[in-house]
Amino acid sequence: MDMNKKINALEKRWGPFTAVNHWREQLPLPFVTPNTKLNLLFDPVDVNLFDAAFFGAVGMHVPSQLGEFYQVTNGCRLFSDSLCIYGLQKRAIDVLEPYDVLTETNKANIKLAKLGAKYILIGSLGGQYWLAYSMETQEKIIVLNADNGKKVKEYQDFDQCFDTLFNNLMKEYDDVGRKIHVNKKYRDVPVLSNLSFEKTLLL
Repeated sequence: MDMNKKINALEKRWGPFTAVNHWREQLPLPFVTPNTKLNLLFDPVDVNLFDAAFFGAVGMHVPSQLGEFYQVTNGCRLFSDSLCIYGLQKRAIDVLEPYDVLTETNKANIKLAKLGAKYILIGSLGGQYWLAYSMETQEKIIVLNADNGKKVKEYQDFDQCFDTLFNNLMKEYDDVGRKIHVNKKYRDVPVLSNLSFEKTLLL
């Protein structure tokens, strides 16, 4: 998976990213909040920092495909935060940052400990599903239900997972960045109404 090609696809659809401090942003969504953007990419950091984080968390090195992704961006928040790949937070808490891979992993493993499993979380779909690695499966991405920690799907690797979610979400947003199939339950809550978390997006 070539992340630069994915960025080109986003720019072809919604225009160029604008560099702001240590991140790049694309397409304001004033119908959500005055400061919301459809897509955010964070400037890359030393991949060795990720390797140390992964090894400390679960005793494994960063899988090769995810390492290639991190060479391009220190995580991302795409499609109104529907598809998030976690990065490493390096700045003050009040500065816009990616969701932190270690923080999110630590929070999740408190819940997952009851299941006798230990994962390192590398992303999420709409906050409803976690994207994770484990020592046992190595390169495979395990999708977990964030409510109960149960496995709902398995991808053979990061590329297959990211491609599937990215391609499905590209179809779910219109030319102004509005979600096409709005969840009726959240129609009156702008932030949630533009968020995608349907299980069908995993297929």
